[in-house]
Parts: sequence; structure tokens; C-alpha cells
Amino acid sequence: MYSYEPLPNTNFIRVADIHPAEFDNEIVISLRLEPFDVVVAPSPVVPHYEALSYTWGSRNNPSFVKIHHSRNACAKLDITQNLDIALRHLRYVDRPRTVWIDAICIDQSNEIEKAPQVAMMGSLYRLAERVVVWLGPEENDSNHAMALMQDIGAQVYVDFDTCVMEPTTDARDPTLANENVQLPLEERDLCSLYHLFCRPWFERLWVRQEIFLANELAIVVCGSCSMLWKVFRRAWSCFYLKPKKLFQFIDELTDRSNSLSEFLYQDVGRQLPHLRESFGHAKCGDLRDRIYALLSLDRTMEEMHIIPDYTTTPGQLFEDVTKKCMSHFENLEILTECELPSGGSTQNSSERSWVPDWSVGVPYILHLSAGVSYTSGPFVGQQFPIVDGRLRVVAVPVDAIQSLRDNPIQRKPKSFDSGYAQIGIKKLLSEKNLSAEYPGGEGIDMLDAYTRTFTLDQFAETYFPPTDSFPLTEESIQLMRQLVAAGEDELPLEDKHRYFDRAEDALSGRLILETAKQYIGLAPSSALPGDEIFVVLGCSLPLILRRMGGGEQWKLIGACYVCGFNEGEAILGPMPSDIRFVQVWEEESGSYLRSFVNDTTGEVSDIDPRLDAWPTEGFPRVNYGVLGSKDRMVVSEENLTDQGIQAKHLDIV
Repeated sequence: MYSYEPLPNTNFIRVADIHPAEFDNEIVISLRLEPFDVVVAPSPVVPHYEALSYTWGSRNNPSFVKIHHSRNACAKLDITQNLDIALRHLRYVDRPRTVWIDAICIDQSNEIEKAPQVAMMGSLYRLAERVVVWLGPEENDSNHAMALMQDIGAQVYVDFDTCVMEPTTDARDPTLANENVQLPLEERDLCSLYHLFCRPWFERLWVRQEIFLANELAIVVCGSCSMLWKVFRRAWSCFYLKPKKLFQFIDELTDRSNSLSEFLYQDVGRQLPHLRESFGHAKCGDLRDRIYALLSLDRTMEEMHIIPDYTTTPGQLFEDVTKKCMSHFENLEILTECELPSGGSTQNSSERSWVPDWSVGVPYILHLSAGVSYTSGPFVGQQFPIVDGRLRVVAVPVDAIQSLRDNPIQRKPKSFDSGYAQIGIKKLLSEKNLSAEYPGGEGIDMLDAYTRTFTLDQFAETYFPPTDSFPLTEESIQLMRQLVAAGEDELPLEDKHRYFDRAEDALSGRLILETAKQYIGLAPSSALPGDEIFVVLGCSLPLILRRMGGGEQWKLIGACYVCGFNEGEAILGPMPSDIRFVQVWEEESGSYLRSFVNDTTGEVSDIDPRLDAWPTEGFPRVNYGVLGSKDRMVVSEENLTDQGIQAKHLDIV
């Protein structure tokens, strides 16, 4: 078997020269040591190579390559069957091909070598001449699917920041860029594309950084077909955004598309604190790679000095990252990642409920932060030392959960019934007194509250200026009134802004909660009646906590949404009637900033008008570092008490 030549130092890599041969010939490779220094002036020192992005596959029944070394001798190196097939398709018949391949170019048995090589993988893919994505051999009509992707991608342009499509100047079918027009695809087309997106490559966690850091020359290869990644991605976005005709795998395709959507629109620049949005239920062989595979996609991880260390356990790593997030961002936003597993299971990579268990992959669930999330207002709490695994926080009690009910939207597999969401919501609302006044809301009735809850209070007016991507609030309330009044034979109602699609996303994987004071909201599936809801300073969403014993020690169950508390009401009181909380896009930061618009004067300010009654001059300021907020104020329990706010210290264990 092959024995690796040691790397001279951490500024070297190996590259693989794949010898030319016909498809069925044995695979012969030469390995070369090359300098790789990304910080040397005036430009990085890197060799010429392509970087392969692929799926390792099963290690059972391995194949092998022959590594050619000194004096024309060869030694065998085991590789997976998946890599064997990839190399046979990708090697040239008339000349060598130089590729960086992780399974071959890194000595996988050497943990000391592996860690620094993993740390530079982002640079390896970013500085490659091009990245080659290998989806696998031709099967399930993939040639037809690839031809469709090439054709569609050549006819649309996509702004991935705004998810807006436009037809290219030479588009044969301009309606491909219209989000509301059904894709002109038939059963064979849809089936072939569905199978293409079911390929294992899309599930692999590492490919996120491998392709998102790639340059414009990156290609996608499936069997004998290939195309530019940028063309493939445009077609994929079109396929995801547009309605499709019913076909054999429509339900499975919907689930698959949702689970991959964050991959498609992934933000290169920041993944923390909402890592689950980055990897969903993507797969990796080592639980520690839940963090390490995203290092190059988050500049703050480098600032926090998170470096690969495969001698630490996943639990130790997750706890270390959590503490570093709290310290670096100077807030507790990372707590919104925590969620007790359903059924009350205590299995966790960490013993602490305040440490997210990133080892658990989850299906596509719309993160609650996608809606309005300003629960603790412009405040963060004092940071206390963590003693004996107890995280001390400053919290304001909201209410206790009185009852929980299941998500009313139950899709019937293969039903092809586009109105199932409307039917489920209508059944739920038929049991409620929708004209009753909602607690804490001036002029807001229960129907209004349910309308807001089912979309996390995200409407066109949530953004300034208003966006066409979401329905107007009043338009949505009227749609819900029509739903309540409609007979079953009148369903489904026309839903041109896809309100009910958004409701299905918000409700997925969650329970509908009702509190003792009759507030409503959404809770994780592990919540129980009697659990209590708190606004924790420095956390943008309310948290559900469960008391442990008779003292002030609590277990964190998860984040939740409570209608009437997402705009800082628990601390600052209701918003003035002429003021509206909005998100304003700022080009400089590349993010939305919380702002306040006066509907009477049209004035937009980043200062919450409710702070006029607060002695804010004496509060220390911190850079919040998340959710587009420039700074927050540090307040203590005593500061809140002085303002008549009931607050207390809690220890989360």
C-alpha cells in the first residue's frame, strides 16, 4: 500500500496528476508536493490545478488507484467506488489532468496533517483554476435533465440577493423569468429533474464551501454532460421559484426543494449564529465537520480563532463555539439555535441545553428569525461568567404555555390537492372566536393575530420600501376572512401572493401555542403545557424554558414566536400607532437594518421612538453583529426594574 511522503510544512499541498488512459484502463496517479501560501505578497503562491467536488460514498468494497512514485514503481491506494467512477469519467485520454482531490491529496490517516489541510480547504477551492462538480454517472434520464438545465439557465438572469428573475436578451421564452407563470415542463422533464436533484452530492455538507467559493469557471458534470455552474444555478433557481404542474413526485420534490433552498441562496460571509440555515440536514461523516465545513464561509469564525482540531469531541467543540459566539457577538443570539429533541430525549452532543446540538440534522424548517425578530429591543444583558455549566441571563417573563396543538396543515401524499393548506387552516379557525379582541393589541382581533402568526408577521410592509415578494397585511387578512366564509366547494381560493405557501413553511415542524393570557404563537415540537416563555436580553426571539426543580435553574426548550412580542413590546411597550417597525436594506453592510418609519411624516429613523423615556445616555454600547443592527445597549436587571419592567436572573443548565 502507498505510504505518503510527509509535507514539508503547513504551506504545502499535494496535487494529483491523473495519467491519460481509456475509460476501462487502471487509474494511475502521480502525487506532487507544491507550495501553497495564500498570504505571501504581492499575490498567493499556488500551483495550477482543478479542485474536485464530489461525494465520497460508501467505504465498503473499495477500489484503488496506483500511485506512481520513484523509479517507475507504483503502490496501491484505496479509494471509494464513487471516486473510482468519477476519475474514469474525468481523466483525459491524451494528456494528464491535474486535480486536487481531498481523499487522495490529504493523508486521511494522519490527524496531525489533516487539521491544517482542512483549515485551508476554503482557499484550495477559491484559488483553484476551476472547481469541477461531479454529480455521478448517467442514470434516471440525467442527460435529458442536464439538457433542460442548460436550456433554462441560458434564458434567465437571477439576482440571488433579491430572488428576482429577468429574461436574458435572447430568451426564447421570456415567461421563464415570471415567478407566477407555471414552468412549461411535462412529466418526463419533471421526473428527470427531480431525480437529478436527488443525487447525493446535494446532501453533502462540504460541497457548500466547495462550490460557493469557486470562481466563474466552475462546471457541473453528470455522466458525459457538463455546463457552467452559474448556468446550472440560474436554472435551479428558476425551477425552485416557479410553480410546476402536478406529477408523480410533486410532494417529494417540494420537500427536496425546500431542504436545499438555503444551499441555493447561501450567504457567503456569515453563517453564525444560525448554522442550521446553512446546513439543514446536510450530511457529513464527522460530526465536528458541522462546524469545520463552514469555516471558509464565515469570516467571523476566523476572528473567533475556530480552527480544526480533530482531537476534541463534538460536544466540546460545540460548547467552545457557543461560548466564543457569545463573547464575540456580545449577545445571546446563539441560543435561538438550541432546541430540545421531540419526546424530551436528553441525548445531546453536549450536556448543556444552552449549547446547540449541531450534530442533529433537521429537515427544512423556516427559521423563526426569517420574520420580525426584535423581541428584546435594542438591549442586551450583562455577560456573567459560566459557572458549573450554568449560563446566567437577564430575562423578562412573558407567560406560560396553556395549550398546544398540532400543525393543522397535513399534506396528503400523492393527493395533488393544492388546497390542503387552506383546508387545514380553515378547520383550525372554525373552532375559534375570531372576532374576539387579541390581548395587548389595540384594535387587533384574533383573526388578525392568526394571520400574522402564520407568516411570522412577515408582509410587504415589513420592508421599506414595501416589497412585491410578500403580500400586504390587509390583503392577507381579507384572504383569511374569505377562507373562513368560504364553503369547501369554493376551495382552493386564489392566492396570487402565495400566502398559504408561506404559512405552510412557518408552521412546518411546529406546534401552535396558546398561553394562559390567551396569546398565540408557534413553538418547537418538544414544548409542553406549563413551559414558560421569556424574553432574554440579547436574544432576538422569545425562548421557552422549563423549570428544573424548585429554584431558578431552567432547561432551554427552544425559540418560539409569540404574536405581540416580536417588536420589543415586553420591554418597551406597544409601538406608537403612527410608527411602523421595518427592515431597510443597506448596501454598505449588505444586510437589512432595523428601522422605524413614521407613516404620518414618512420619516425613517434607526432609533426606536419608545426610547425617549429611557436614560439611554448612561448605557454602554456594543456592536450587536447580527440582524443588521449597528449597536445595542447593555442593561442590567436593575435598569429594567427602574423602568417598571419585571426582570430577573435565570440560570440555564
